[in-house]
Amino acid sequence: MSESVPGPFFTTATPTDHVHQEETSNAGYFEVIWLLNLWFRICCVDEVAAAHADCTALVHFGEACHSAPTDKIDVKFVLGNMPTFIDEFGAQLKTVVDQLSSENIIVLMDSCFAHEQNQIVDIIKDIVPPTRHVTCANLPSEHFLKEHRENVYLGREIPTALRENLPADLIFCGFPNSPLLPIWLLSYPSCVTVTHYNPIEKTIQHE
Repeated sequence: MSESVPGPFFTTATPTDHVHQEETSNAGYFEVIWLLNLWFRICCVDEVAAAHADCTALVHFGEACHSAPTDKIDVKFVLGNMPTFIDEFGAQLKTVVDQLSSENIIVLMDSCFAHEQNQIVDIIKDIVPPTRHVTCANLPSEHFLKEHRENVYLGREIPTALRENLPADLIFCGFPNSPLLPIWLLSYPSCVTVTHYNPIEKTIQHE
């Protein structure tokens, strides 16, 4: 497969990797097929159904855990933007902040809430002691993917503290049944505590 530079939410595959060069009277003709996701969870890309439909590219709407990235077909993720209710998050965090014990605090967010990740980080920095180091597992930019692909996992930039296996408190902002959280904790056991903020119910739970 040819090497390519991906966009922010594209795989390393490119359309020319999959399109057969054939003479046809339908030049310039594109067919759009709507696929129901038949995978175990709707956050996964259904590349199997796409292959059966002989698709050359796939647009995935909604939440995506990025747990099983594919290089078999081009994928564009349309994640959507849902509110995190930042003021409510700050109020809830104050009730559990004394239970955060690590020097490093990692922020992880389900994709549809990640558009407000900078505001969430700022709120945390305002609440926790200034000696704490707060970093966010950001959705990577195109430049970051190009230059630091080895530091991207589950569709996120991996903070230095986790790459160095340092103890960290994880603050997760996402759905109560999000598949991202358990996969993340299995991948990074140095997260010693988990604070889970649920923007849907505006509640927080610390473990």
